[in-house]
Amino acid sequence: MSALAAKEVHLQQLTFVLAGLYIVGWATFLLVERYIRSLPTFPWELVMLLYCMGLAIAIGAIANAEERQHGTLHWQLLQPTPAWQQWMVKVGVTLGLALLFGVALPMLLIQVTPDEGFRAIRMSGDLTVLIVVLTASSVYISSLSSSGVSAMAWSLPIGIAGVLFIQTVSGALRWLTLKLASSLTADIVMGAVAPSGVDAPDVVIFAARAFSLTLVPLLLWFGFVNHTTSERTLRRILQQVASIALVVVTGIVLVGAVLAFYECARVKALLATDHRRDRMTRVVRALPAHGRSALTTTVYLSGAG
Repeated sequence: MSALAAKEVHLQQLTFVLAGLYIVGWATFLLVERYIRSLPTFPWELVMLLYCMGLAIAIGAIANAEERQHGTLHWQLLQPTPAWQQWMVKVGVTLGLALLFGVALPMLLIQVTPDEGFRAIRMSGDLTVLIVVLTASSVYISSLSSSGVSAMAWSLPIGIAGVLFIQTVSGALRWLTLKLASSLTADIVMGAVAPSGVDAPDVVIFAARAFSLTLVPLLLWFGFVNHTTSERTLRRILQQVASIALVVVTGIVLVGAVLAFYECARVKALLATDHRRDRMTRVVRALPAHGRSALTTTVYLSGAG
């Protein structure tokens, strides 16, 4: 297993180069900023985001396609180690490097930087989830590509197509919700407005994790299927894409349903409270004046206790 892991790390030479360039660029800018105070503010948050996303795509693209380009993939499959174990090692090294250089490294540089402006940059859990999803998606694309360069080139148009597909599904779900309910409910289902009983960050984290927990394993499984065979027929690819699209649609609908359920439960609880209050008001008004005063005092004291 150690030999397999070493082989996978050796394939990722470009990853180490990109990480090294990021460290050099970070150190160079800090040095320049130290002597040139009038230097305009540099958008390091945007640079860090682009670095993390680009690195995740590059790591996943190299993982499988490079072996196919060098002609060593079929030789690897003939090894006595089962193919699924080889794939687990490959996925483990790939995701490990993506998290190491795409999450841990930027966090370390932020912490060791003496400038308070850099320490204000925060690495959110959403970015970590995004890196995992991008890496898994790139691994799947790599399993269909003949080289790492072509896998990276295909990642951009496929990513754009995926975003457009998600927006189309979200728009259709919003239109359907508008027909069946109110505009507020439609915004809650789409995640544009957080339910009253749930904090907005909780909504985002729940949606991202629920989506990734279903999508990432499927992408890696299809990548393994493509990895173990040289036949990449159009029918198989279309079946895999259809399955991925079905999971995306199901995830969007389920997340929207859960958010709507939270809001409906809150509204139902408020209506029940208002109904009890109205009944109590009618009972109090039906009593004589002295009985009404005694009942009001009792309710007040029981509520204070």
